[in-house]
Amino acid sequence: LPPPPPPPPPPPPPPPRTHSRGETGAYAGICGKLPACLVVALML
Repeated sequence: LPPPPPPPPPPPPPPPRTHSRGETGAYAGICGKLPACLVVALML
């Protein structure tokens, strides 16, 4: 049997501040710290 898929990573914490671009800036801040930005980009 194939190994079970890994559990999904926990949601990243909200950014301490948002940029002038709004949500785009927030995702950019997360992307600068966590690799979750790739997952978020795929979900969008």
